[in-house]
Amino acid sequence: MCVPALIPFFQSQWSLTSTQAGGIQGSFTTGFAVSLLCASTLSDKFDVAIIFRASNYSVAVATLAASLLVDSYVSALIGFLFVGLAYGGTYIPSVLIVSKATTELNRGAAVGWLMAGMSAGYILSIILTLVCLSVFDSIRSVLVVTGGCACIGCVAAYCGCKGFSTDVNSKLLSRPSLSRIFGDRESRLLTVGYVGHCWELYGFWTWAPAYLLYVTSEKLGNGYSISITGIAIGLVLHASGAFSSVVSGVASDRYGRVRLLRLAGAMGVLCSMGFGWAEIFPLWALYLFAAVYAVSVVSDSSVLSAKLAEKAPVNQVGVVFGIRSILGIGAAAISPIIFGVVFDLLPGEIAWGIAFCTTGLGGVVATVAAYSLSGDSR
Repeated sequence: MCVPALIPFFQSQWSLTSTQAGGIQGSFTTGFAVSLLCASTLSDKFDVAIIFRASNYSVAVATLAASLLVDSYVSALIGFLFVGLAYGGTYIPSVLIVSKATTELNRGAAVGWLMAGMSAGYILSIILTLVCLSVFDSIRSVLVVTGGCACIGCVAAYCGCKGFSTDVNSKLLSRPSLSRIFGDRESRLLTVGYVGHCWELYGFWTWAPAYLLYVTSEKLGNGYSISITGIAIGLVLHASGAFSSVVSGVASDRYGRVRLLRLAGAMGVLCSMGFGWAEIFPLWALYLFAAVYAVSVVSDSSVLSAKLAEKAPVNQVGVVFGIRSILGIGAAAISPIIFGVVFDLLPGEIAWGIAFCTTGLGGVVATVAAYSLSGDSR
């Protein structure tokens, strides 16, 4: 998950356009989407804890292998594709483990804590990436260090899943049917909302670090530290997101998931439309805006997952999440590229503003889907 923090380095090191740099994130996300579908389908047929552990082991191997191979644009496309293929297998199994271990009364909070943990890992990846680049000036050092962290994750996955298993009776599993899986209107709307959410979230996650670094360097000139700025960006973008995941999950358990989705969607759209124009703000105000933006676009993630887990057919939860996720992550693969294309085509004074507006298109879709859901008590 260190790709966004590497984008400015890729551009300067290999003289890449914004479109090409966005393509590296797109490569990672494509691999992520493919493995999401595979792992999700397997989760209905095999013990989900085993799939989760195996995927964590694969992440460590793929990241360390990439540290040996990535030294050009083409090798980065290939290397991060394989890292994404490994990484995607950890997401849905972890959500399913948490969903199976909780009830409707506390599922939102539990999934929120899970998403907060993912955000914490994202913070760590950005901080480590920028520190490694400032000290070693090498992509290889970043991948070695993050690969080492993935090894620690393997130990955590093994210990955390010890004693947990899911009994799957293959006789109960009917052949997946799209008409059955998404025959329910609410499930369709939740899937559409997730696609819009991913478009907005991954566009923001990919380009916000580069934008904040650019504005910081413009305002401070040579009087700033890349590593300290990277830590500040990581905390602003992802500590706030982690906080948001927990609070939104708890709030959805108490006040209703649909209410939360509507509020988060509307806030995300407003932030997307204004963030790229905010470089005229003082730095403290810009970073505060970034934190509010992060809260807005992350807060619906855990709620969308908790809500769909309650709606999906009991024996096809994995494949439901897989289809939803591959559609969402497919949008996430395209969004950073569209951002880069728009940025390259427009003059500098309006490029950031219009490019961030493209991420807001996903927020509009998510908001419309949320307002189309029937209100509920949870």
